[in-house]
Amino acid sequence: MNPLEAKTSFLFPLEFPLPDSASLLSHMAINFTLTLYLLHLLTNCFAALVVYVTLELFDRIGSDPKYPLFGMVSLLRWVQRVYPCTTFPDR
Repeated sequence: MNPLEAKTSFLFPLEFPLPDSASLLSHMAINFTLTLYLLHLLTNCFAALVVYVTLELFDRIGSDPKYPLFGMVSLLRWVQRVYPCTTFPDR
């Protein structure tokens, strides 16, 4: 045993083979995909929460007689004007 191995043997007591590049790349791809999926879930949950809070706010303001234009119906009509391909029933 040379002196360098004697000094570093306590750091690396066992010999582990390095993974080959294909295995390493597949693990990196899996980790990257899982990370993107988790970010996708988090952003979707956040977006759904923002939409829910906004619609609740519009609905609460619309129920106040002082602000009749900000109700849910007026919001849906605004969406229908901006995006004419969307249709909402009158009742």
